[in-house]
Formats: sequence, C-alpha cells, structure tokens
Amino acid sequence: MSYPRKLQILIVEDDREVAEGHLKLLAEHRDAYPHSPPTVAVSLSAAQEAIRQPRPFHVVILDLNLPLKSRETAADGLDPGEQLIDLLAARDPYPVPVLLVLSGRLGLLTDLGPVADRLRQDFWHGELANKGSGQSRAVARGLDAALRYCDVGVHVRDAGRA
Repeated sequence: MSYPRKLQILIVEDDREVAEGHLKLLAEHRDAYPHSPPTVAVSLSAAQEAIRQPRPFHVVILDLNLPLKSRETAADGLDPGEQLIDLLAARDPYPVPVLLVLSGRLGLLTDLGPVADRLRQDFWHGELANKGSGQSRAVARGLDAALRYCDVGVHVRDAGRA
C-alpha cells in the first residue's frame, strides 16, 4: 500500500506573512503538486496538537523559533523547533517523509551538524534552508521528494485470471 498522492502539508510558522507566502507558493503550484488545504500551526502547542493527530503529513515546513502558545512572542532560541523535530521523527504510525526546516535563525546554531544529521537519518528528505530567496527552491525540492515517496509502494492488481 502506498500513501495517497494528494499531498497533506503542515506549515509550522508563527510569522503570518511568511505563512501566507508559503500558502501562496503552494497555491501557485497546485497543478504540479496536488495537495489538500495545508494545516497551519502558529506555536509549539498548536504544532504538537496537529502532529499528534492520527493523520498523514507528507511535508512539514518548520520554523525553529516559535512561541510556546498562540498569541505569544517567540521565545529566544530554537528549542521549540528542535522539540518538534523529535516529535515528528517519532511518528511511527504516520511517518513524515519530508521535513523542511526554513528559519531566519539558522545562524543561531553554532553547529548545524546535529540538526542536519537528524534530517538525513530520520526523514526520507530533510533540508535546512534560510528564509528568503532560496526557500521556494527548497519547498519545490521537498514537494518533488514527497511525490516520489508517494509513488513508492505495493500495488496489487488483478490480472483477470480466474
């Protein structure tokens, strides 16, 4: 059995303009990347709730610097996003094939190695990118990877033999 080809996307982003930019990009490429309306979470608690739901997410676009609860200011540091990477990696019933970490604060990490290693080891396609001009290419690469992932699977067909 394979995943449905209509992508399920979770956007974890507290900056409204950035989240709207992701939604606009996805809408512009809906024909190339068929997807259901994305779920948007604006805080650590909202993202945790979405991730714990028994449903697939083919692509997660994650900002590392998040507020703990909705309508709060983002906390200093990247701990909320790193907690979500752990939670996403542990989703055995509904694994997340593609995790895109798009953040304006990647420079805060003195060593990106551990996060990059987690993305390589725990996800079909994991990528780190800074917000800005290169993020749309990172999203397109992630969507391509998600479609390739959905195309892999066992397909049982009846050959018409009795």
